[in-house]
Amino acid sequence: MRWLFYSCFIWWASGASATAVIEMFDRFEINWTNLRFRFYGESVSSDIYQESLKSAERDAWRNGIAYLQNSIGKIVIATQQTTLRDSQAGFEAAAREVSKLLVKTTSSFNTIYFADGRVRVVLENLLSRTIPVEAMRFRQREPVSYGSLEFSGIGLRLSKSVRPSARYVVIDEHGETLFDVHAMAEDAYKKNLMGRWLKRPSAAETNELIGKTPAILDSEVIAEGRFRVPRAVWDQVVEGHRALLVNGVIALLLP
Repeated sequence: MRWLFYSCFIWWASGASATAVIEMFDRFEINWTNLRFRFYGESVSSDIYQESLKSAERDAWRNGIAYLQNSIGKIVIATQQTTLRDSQAGFEAAAREVSKLLVKTTSSFNTIYFADGRVRVVLENLLSRTIPVEAMRFRQREPVSYGSLEFSGIGLRLSKSVRPSARYVVIDEHGETLFDVHAMAEDAYKKNLMGRWLKRPSAAETNELIGKTPAILDSEVIAEGRFRVPRAVWDQVVEGHRALLVNGVIALLLP
């Protein structure tokens, strides 16, 4: 099959969003903390009159959507959905469905006017919409309702830095699965994926994502998308709190 390659880098924003994990390549900016992605389209305005600028904005929008459609394979692969690469036909079919959804749901985030006449429209969408979920098997469709719990969320403190991913698996010391995407509710996955990623967060920043009383589990990184927690530790913490996993109230904490 044909492989799609891209170059990227990950950076962690400073200031108020000191823990935002952002991956960038080509025109794409993938924010694994707020689970959204942005890209842009550009055009050139012939003059500064309002009608000309509006026309340039429309052209920039169309340019951005065209870029998205032509680059959909890159954004799908960027989320590490390796199961889609099993066959070229399967990958291309999934990419087409993703493209249709993204074109319908993309919205404008910002418009930038340059002194040289260029007009850039920054477009935005949910990261979850880049991921076909039809072939996934979820425990249930809707999230779980729950009342007061001892813990407000689950944090996985990873032993080393690793590229973010829309899917991962937690295993025990014997290699048995403790948690994977199939244990989640479909609607929760579409909203939260399998959790939000942060880099060296303060307690306050962690609490902002998964509540004021989170349970933090030290997790050994075995490989990208594969983390290990002793079963006894996992069971002790998760007992009575599986609704948090089903609903994706999870943070992945990078060192």
